[in-house]
Amino acid sequence: MKNITRRGFLQLTAATALVCASAPLTGCGKKNTKKLVLGDWYMEGYSRLEYAIYDDGSCQVRSGYGLGKWSIVNDDKLRISDFYGQTLIYKIEKISKKLMKELDEDRYRHTQGVMYTSAALAMRYGADLKKALLAGLLHDCAKCIPNKKKLKMCSQHNIPVSEFEQTHPFLLHAKLGAYVAKAKYNITDEDILSAITWHTTGKPEMTLLEKIVYIADYIEPKRDKAPNLAIVRKLAFQDLDLTLVRILKDTLFYLREKGNETDPMTQKTYDYYAGF
Repeated sequence: MKNITRRGFLQLTAATALVCASAPLTGCGKKNTKKLVLGDWYMEGYSRLEYAIYDDGSCQVRSGYGLGKWSIVNDDKLRISDFYGQTLIYKIEKISKKLMKELDEDRYRHTQGVMYTSAALAMRYGADLKKALLAGLLHDCAKCIPNKKKLKMCSQHNIPVSEFEQTHPFLLHAKLGAYVAKAKYNITDEDILSAITWHTTGKPEMTLLEKIVYIADYIEPKRDKAPNLAIVRKLAFQDLDLTLVRILKDTLFYLREKGNETDPMTQKTYDYYAGF
C-alpha cells in the first residue's frame, strides 16, 4: 500500500493533473476514484502534524496516534476522522478563487498582498503561518458589500454596531468580515476571526496574530499613499508594538488633517500602546 507523507497534511503542492496520472499515490486508488485536489491546506487547530495518506482511504498521524480515515467533502474541503473526531481541512487556493468573485480586482490584489505580508511577519515573529495566511486573505472579504447591506446584515445576524459605525458603515466590513469568513468560508478558528474583526481599528491588548494582520494591511506592497511607509515597513520587522504606535499615530494625524472623524477605538488603541 503506497503512501504520501505530508507535513501537517497542509503542504500538498503537486499539480492536479499529476494527481490523476498517479492515482495510487494520492488517494485516487481502487476504493476512492475521486480526484484529490492538491495545494496548500489548512487544518484547524493543528499546524505541524505529519501524516501518511493511503490509497485505501485511511491515513495515519506519524507521531503514533493510530489509523484514521479521510474522505473528500468537495473541492474546498477534505475530512479526516477517527483520531480527533472529525476535522475539516480547507484549501487556501480554493478559498482565494471563491473570494476573487466577491471583490473587485484592486481589492483582491490587496488581499493577496496582505496575505503574503502576514505570512512574512508570522515567520519573523513565530506566529502560526496558516492562520496568518487565512486571516490576511479573508480580512477584507466583506469590503465590497454595499454599506446599506452591511448595516442590514449586521442587524440580521445580531452583530453589534456602534453609534460611530452607524454613520460610518464602511468600517463594518471588519466585524462583518469575521461573520462572512465563518458563514461562507467555513473558518471557525477564533484567532483568525478576531484578527479579521480588529484589522481596521485595532484594539488594546491585541494578540500577535491581530497585530500582524493589522500591520500587514497597512504595509503590503500595493500600498503607496500612507505617510512614512518606508520607515514603517522596516520597523515592522523589528518591533511590532512600535510599528503599531507609528501606524496609529500617522493614521490619527492624517484623519485630523483631512478633517475626518476618528473611530473611538482607533484612539483607544493608540492611547494604550503609546503608553507603554
